[in-house]
Amino acid sequence: MNDHVLDFDLGHPRMRLWPAVDESTVLQIEKQLGLRLPPSYRWWLRQVAGRANFDIGNCLWLYPLEPEAGSASVITATRMMREWDLCDLKELVVFGAAGVDGELWAFYSGARDLHGELPILWITPGSMGGAPYVLCNTTFARFLNIQVQYLLRSDEEPLLTLEEASDPARVAIGEENDRNAWIELYRRYDPAIAMTTNRLYDIAVTAPELRRDAARAACATMEQRQAEHEGNSREPKK
Repeated sequence: MNDHVLDFDLGHPRMRLWPAVDESTVLQIEKQLGLRLPPSYRWWLRQVAGRANFDIGNCLWLYPLEPEAGSASVITATRMMREWDLCDLKELVVFGAAGVDGELWAFYSGARDLHGELPILWITPGSMGGAPYVLCNTTFARFLNIQVQYLLRSDEEPLLTLEEASDPARVAIGEENDRNAWIELYRRYDPAIAMTTNRLYDIAVTAPELRRDAARAACATMEQRQAEHEGNSREPKK
């Protein structure tokens, strides 16, 4: 999959995008963070948006690089996580949050692949001072394609009546459909991640386990890219 392709409509009325940022701003932030941001995220910042709010379903907020009124920022959120001992994993760059529940999204800088990409973690509110993380994606573009399409799907589902919401069988069917849709999105957009459920709290892991999973995913991603390259090379030229 091309990591500069977004498979959804950026013109959705409930998506708000701020202007893209220039290269000097990205370089300045990278200097403050002490690392180079992954290519797919740099592409998003430079070509699409320097900040974004997806007010759909559970919501997704992508922070601006620098502090702005009414928003956390990549710099402030990352410094807070690194310096305030809020979690035991320090190799983080926090770039966003789920708007309703407050989970954080962050790059993990301990497992950069050969293309410079960094895996993406979901950090639960309960992990502050504790444990759980979930390795969710191998690149930023894959993260966006899965997250936004899942939010759009959930937003388009009809609301249940009180009677329907009280029916355990009806609720169970809805939960199973959500789970299957989530897994199918991973198969389509990020097959290197062996996602088995949309209940991320149930599969959260400790920092040592996360480091292991991230290393494995980086290897799987490179194998996938190699297979895609070899497949494209064998295709007859028109």
